[in-house]
Amino acid sequence: MGYIPLNNFALKILEKYKKLPGGKALPVISNQKMNNYLKEPGQLAELFNPVTTYRFRGGKRLEKTLMKHEVLTTHVMRKTFVTNALSLGMQTATIKEFTGHRSEKDFNQYSLLSPRTK
Repeated sequence: MGYIPLNNFALKILEKYKKLPGGKALPVISNQKMNNYLKEPGQLAELFNPVTTYRFRGGKRLEKTLMKHEVLTTHVMRKTFVTNALSLGMQTATIKEFTGHRSEKDFNQYSLLSPRTK
């Protein structure tokens, strides 16, 4: 496992939760609850532009338009981090350590979104 440098703010948060039962570094919440929590900072960041999503159900294409803050999820945030890190020139190996990607195949699904690949 690699080393991820933390700033003083992050270290202070870890210090606050260091005595959690079960040896966890931070409180654990469900992915669904986390995705719900992400909507609020999206609103505060004024992500109100419309985004159209597409799904297929029973061979029918369903189209839905929502505000950008309404579609924020941990998955979207992970993709955004990878794309931004690549475009800023961060090394692929470092990004993979941060995100926990183990295979090149999985990581490449994210890196193809970025203007800078590998």
